[in-house]
Amino acid sequence: MADPLTLAALTAVGLAEGIKFLYGQAGELLRRRRERKDGTAAEAPPGLLTGAVDLSRLDDNVLERERPAIEALYAQLTLHGQCLADADPADKELVRRAEALRALLELVHGQRITFRGEKRPASGTRVDATADAERVAGYLAAVRAETIAEGADVKATTRAKDLLPGAAAIAVEANRIGGH
Repeated sequence: MADPLTLAALTAVGLAEGIKFLYGQAGELLRRRRERKDGTAAEAPPGLLTGAVDLSRLDDNVLERERPAIEALYAQLTLHGQCLADADPADKELVRRAEALRALLELVHGQRITFRGEKRPASGTRVDATADAERVAGYLAAVRAETIAEGADVKATTRAKDLLPGAAAIAVEANRIGGH
């Protein structure tokens, strides 16, 4: 989860642009869910985010589970999301709501969303994986990938109560990290 209130470090203009972007993304998710169709997520304006993020990917199960909270925050941020009110970084409640909406969008998209000027890891892919087994007789891996994108945040854990001779329990196996 994001460090608390990193959006508060942005300028008023940066916060306003960030809220507008998050509000727009939440609106797109809610429309796609209601219409039950695929859509393309709006891209972030150039220079708004640090790192690379693909907002067209989403987890429908997470979206369905978190929909009520996304809807509530969407409604609470309407004036700022539609640029009808100024965004003040000193307004802790506004920043808290924007941070909460971002955290939900990050869950749905499985990626960090970081705005330029924030002190947190850059936007990008996030992988959290755990592989648990009572007994491993062969091969167990939490993450096995040909390539892991540069800048990806990978947290992997393997647990095995009984590892038989010749068996392997590996948290992350990748032929290449970063590059093409």
